[in-house]
Amino acid sequence: MEKHAFALILFLAIGLVTRSTAQITNLGVIPVNLLFSETLGVTQIDCYIQNTIYGQGEDSYEIADSSITTQSLSRFGYLAMIDDVVTEGPDPTSNVIGRAQGLFGSADVNTPGFFLDFNIYFTSGSYNGSTLHISGRDSPSMCNRELSVTGGTQEFRLAMGFVTVSTISGNSSSATDTFQFNIRVFQPILS
Repeated sequence: MEKHAFALILFLAIGLVTRSTAQITNLGVIPVNLLFSETLGVTQIDCYIQNTIYGQGEDSYEIADSSITTQSLSRFGYLAMIDDVVTEGPDPTSNVIGRAQGLFGSADVNTPGFFLDFNIYFTSGSYNGSTLHISGRDSPSMCNRELSVTGGTQEFRLAMGFVTVSTISGNSSSATDTFQFNIRVFQPILS
């Protein structure tokens, strides 16, 4: 019964999101015990993303730009595909635990503001083969930023949560930036 209630609520939520009107309806608070037969599990993952845009180990490539990208101070319209290394520690040579794979783009005409949409694909440890989907706006001028965890696979099925991001360092010789990701994942414990 409870699994059917979750499916019904999910179906209704999708229906509200995909409606063509601009009206937003607040459905109120839905107690978690109506959605899941068990409790929510919480996982904390602290990792580092090593983004190299040129030189040895380059893992970020431009795939498109707009007609104003080169004239815009914010490089508006720039779009890149990333396949960044994810490590346990801030040192680029620390243990690799996965890859951050997806899109990165300049989405603000006036100031640096980036759209991020990618998966962290875990390649080792207890989450090997699992993914977390992360999306949101990154404003590099802010010391700490926040992104959304919007889903996942295998160990992170039905995941939701948030990520706090901070820039740790940049390396001008290889153009590698290191970002600290503190990920908090909430997900139902499925039986």
